[in-house]
Amino acid sequence: NLILDRQEEWTKHHVPHVAGLIEEMAHNFVAATHAQFGWEMMGWTIGTEVTMKVAGNPILQAQIDRTRQGQADAYDRYKAAGCVFPADLPPNQVDRIHAFILWECEQQYGPSFWPDLFAELRKEYPRLSTAGGRDSRYQITIECFDRLPGLNFSGRLRQAQISLVTDVKSLNPTEPGWNRKLQ
Repeated sequence: NLILDRQEEWTKHHVPHVAGLIEEMAHNFVAATHAQFGWEMMGWTIGTEVTMKVAGNPILQAQIDRTRQGQADAYDRYKAAGCVFPADLPPNQVDRIHAFILWECEQQYGPSFWPDLFAELRKEYPRLSTAGGRDSRYQITIECFDRLPGLNFSGRLRQAQISLVTDVKSLNPTEPGWNRKLQ
């Protein structure tokens, strides 16, 4: 990232390449808030928005657009297969389903989606920080999403056959024998 003259983003748009930091922001978001949904998709989504604000450029936007299209395609295929994650996609990409749901919610809810969610997460921080594990944090996070008017978040998850009590990582999707379902 420090050899700017070798970065297309720098040479064409005069902003450094920082897209790799999105993943680190996702880790930090999950660790700091204790919120749990879709592996680290809440953090990834917020990381993309932050990255576009501080170093936005057409190259980065195209990468994000391709990723979002891949998430939408994975979701469509998941639904078409009776809510079974596509066999030709690596299991560690199962959180594409969660990312699509977050994107859909954000588009429906509008620009106050994340600020309103953060307000709910702050109210639950004591519970989130002392929860007895990933699945407990997941359930509390879903409660926070459910408080956002008009989303019917739990209903969306039920419709997509996504567990309301077990986080995707707890399903061990990268282990042999995973049934490629989210329940």
